[in-house]
Amino acid sequence: MAIFKCKMCGGDLDVLPGVSVCQCEYCDTKQTVPVIENNDKVVKLFERSNLLRIQWEFDKAYGIYENIIAEEPESAEAYWGLLLCQFGIEYVEDPITKKRIPTCHRSSFESIGENANFERVKEFADDEARSVYVEEAKQIEEIRKVMEEVLQTAKLNVSVAQPVTVSESAKINAPSDVEDLDEMRHIEPRGA
Repeated sequence: MAIFKCKMCGGDLDVLPGVSVCQCEYCDTKQTVPVIENNDKVVKLFERSNLLRIQWEFDKAYGIYENIIAEEPESAEAYWGLLLCQFGIEYVEDPITKKRIPTCHRSSFESIGENANFERVKEFADDEARSVYVEEAKQIEEIRKVMEEVLQTAKLNVSVAQPVTVSESAKINAPSDVEDLDEMRHIEPRGA
């Protein structure tokens, strides 16, 4: 049995082999999990990338999700991780419903439905996981649309010295040695 961290609250998830969807006992959120067959390296990479994403280190997490895809090219969960990093997704507790909802720290004029990583998610996910991804994507897309409307209404003029893709930024900012990784392990997730 693999232990992963909840994408929503950071709690431990006990996941049986071959299972793609589970319920967090701490925040009660139904969510997708990686389906990994006997690959401890990939399990650790998922653990690190999820921790970084929870800590808003989206570019570093993105680089690690790319490493996972190099090892497991048909991992729907890794492609979903790339998408979460692209949109800077953090899950926060709704004060009324107590459910975890996505918030975006980044936006894009590209809809999630047109996103290449989301296409890969749908291609590689089993039916149960695909339905969870699609529902979550709908929530994120609604937030993205509101952000796009606000940006267009404000008619912001932003100039960028030199554009850098998320992937390029991740390579620049990814942990480079064991000392960096040891330092990361001692950082508590936000709100812990």
